[in-house]
Amino acid sequence: YQRRVRGFEKAACGYVGLKNLGATCYMNSLMQQFFMIPQFRMGLLTAEDHEIDQDESLLYQLQAMMGYLQESEKKFYDTKNFCKAYKPDGIQPMNPLIQMDVDEFFNMLI
Repeated sequence: YQRRVRGFEKAACGYVGLKNLGATCYMNSLMQQFFMIPQFRMGLLTAEDHEIDQDESLLYQLQAMMGYLQESEKKFYDTKNFCKAYKPDGIQPMNPLIQMDVDEFFNMLI
């Protein structure tokens, strides 16, 4: 038995979205572009993660996001765990309420 809550199921086009946590549209658009590159997505999903703490592992959080976008039947993925794991300054998690340019985010991410 599967119960579907109206408005929370995957779009008819078959794609899952990413929840905007305030000002994360730049991040969401980049992650969705990464997802649409099959080789990139599969590379992430098959990469070995050596981090012990999954909550702190950026690779694990990226894998969770890509896996969810690929396999979920729900409408969107909540990116809060990715935002907590991503620490642009190496110390503090990213603040999802601060707007950033997608190019700036991409350059800091890589």
